[in-house]
Amino acid sequence: MTWALVALKVRTKPSQERLEKATKRGRALTLPLWASLPMSVALMAPLAAAELPKYAMRDLGELGGYFSQGNAINDAGLVAGEARTTPDGPYHAIVAGAGQPMLDLGTFGGNYSAARGINNSGQVAGTARASNGIDYAFVVKPGDPMVNLGSLGGAGSSGHGINDAGQVTGVASTADGRFHAFIASAGQPMVDLGTLGGSDSAGEAINDSGYVTGNSLTADGYIHAFVAVAGQPMIDLGTLPGGTSSEAHDINASGQVTGIASSEGGMRAFVASASQPMISLGVLPGGTYSWGSAINDAGQVAGYAGDAGGNPRAFLAAAGQPLIDLGTLGGDASSAYDVNNAGQVTGEAQTADGSLHAFAASAGQPMVDVGLLPGGTFSGGFAINDAGEVTGWAGTPDGYHAFLATPLTLLYSRLAEDVMDVGPDQKLLKQLRLAAVYYDAQDLQATCAQLADFNSQVEKLVPKTPGAKSSHSKITQDQADDLTSQSKVIMDALGCP
Repeated sequence: MTWALVALKVRTKPSQERLEKATKRGRALTLPLWASLPMSVALMAPLAAAELPKYAMRDLGELGGYFSQGNAINDAGLVAGEARTTPDGPYHAIVAGAGQPMLDLGTFGGNYSAARGINNSGQVAGTARASNGIDYAFVVKPGDPMVNLGSLGGAGSSGHGINDAGQVTGVASTADGRFHAFIASAGQPMVDLGTLGGSDSAGEAINDSGYVTGNSLTADGYIHAFVAVAGQPMIDLGTLPGGTSSEAHDINASGQVTGIASSEGGMRAFVASASQPMISLGVLPGGTYSWGSAINDAGQVAGYAGDAGGNPRAFLAAAGQPLIDLGTLGGDASSAYDVNNAGQVTGEAQTADGSLHAFAASAGQPMVDVGLLPGGTFSGGFAINDAGEVTGWAGTPDGYHAFLATPLTLLYSRLAEDVMDVGPDQKLLKQLRLAAVYYDAQDLQATCAQLADFNSQVEKLVPKTPGAKSSHSKITQDQADDLTSQSKVIMDALGCP
């Protein structure tokens, strides 16, 4: 989506209620940026996809060990993952956000932890090691002590997913030495979800209604995907015709599950639920396999499938529809790992020179290169939120770092909202409007010039005498610093001098 389209969506400043709702959901708001532009200027912006960068990738840093990665992201743009504490040292669970120091979530006294999920309240779930060397599932709100979720009577557990109610799922040891899927939350006993008749099971993901999907051994020794909820028998999602096994990876709000299952034709991505038989999503023309990575609330599945040449290709699909090949970034291969509720997909794709870059893609649109960190040569996207922000890992000159990549349209919209909040100053708004027009018209020099002029004008609105009021606007130095820092993030992403 171009900046012009973003700006044309609404004509009045959003109410505080809309602001609060949009902030909670992590979606961009739009402002009346084009109302005062001459029609001849407004029509300059083309509606085609732009060649200039569409994302601003920001380095989330590390803990001293040259390695970090983002595994999950919530709708506020907070990232959960893991990082090494020294070059040869242990991994610790982390939380990070743009412009914030990376936070070490610690351990239970041992030398390891990693975060697997984060909800929209900022609660993080994962696994942490105790001083006796045993790993336990945890949940923690940054700034609070890490909560040990315990086990099912045995030694150890591991946290794999968390919902917005703070319920965690994963796998825990039982008193008889088995491993079972569980549901747990802070201050509540861990609930054993049982198995499908075999010895072991594990929870992989949980939706906001408390339904868990995962995998269990059956009585005859095969692995089957399941759906389960506390207090009810585990439901076997079965297999595809001719197959003997299945594996669940994700569950959506209505209880639909995706993953992979064996079939008479090979491994296939599937969709299934407690009330819906397992459906194969098929393969790409000439391909022999497919893999379902994630499913959104509309039932769209993202994953990867082999093409006629055997290369993996990222796809988006829904039950009863052909797989949509999302393409590459100029190379032969791509893989998708997550999809948001707008149908935006992220993963990694090969470029023309054979390197891997994180991408964002939607059905019917060219794949977008999310970019690289300075001095790096590769990146990979692991998760995407409903605002279209991506996290994962990216190369740096000295290692691998977690990143947060934000669409420039979203950054621009947030900046415009903040201008409205501190003024609004019509000259500032005009400069932002023109910057958007020039960006959509592919005029990098003019875009950069308008943003530089915007920064200069912001500084002019700060009273020269502390405590005095400006004749143009009531703007403080802190407000000016915030506006110019947001503008500079956009400028840096565009490569402005």
